[in-house]
Amino acid sequence: MQIDTEAEVELNELSYEKPVIVMVGQRGCPPCEATLPAFANLITKYKTKYLGFVEVTENEDFIDISGVGEVPAFIKLLDGEEVERIVGRKTEQELIEFIGEDNG
Repeated sequence: MQIDTEAEVELNELSYEKPVIVMVGQRGCPPCEATLPAFANLITKYKTKYLGFVEVTENEDFIDISGVGEVPAFIKLLDGEEVERIVGRKTEQELIEFIGEDNG
């Protein structure tokens, strides 16, 4: 993945400090809106990982560069590289399994 956008540079830099998990979604998208409360709940629970949300319509360059074609998408970055990606509506338990253990 080529790094071109400010958001992508920042996320990649953060991923050297701790794993980064990004939810890419869009307002008005039913699967996104169904999954967002579970993801938001997890943001406060994880201390050793950075969890964030990227809105499609506000970050089109990021979407183009990251190759997100379907939302919601969840991207895991570690040491500046994408290591895993899942797409579609997810339960809180599925998100916990994707994110992994919190070691803090």
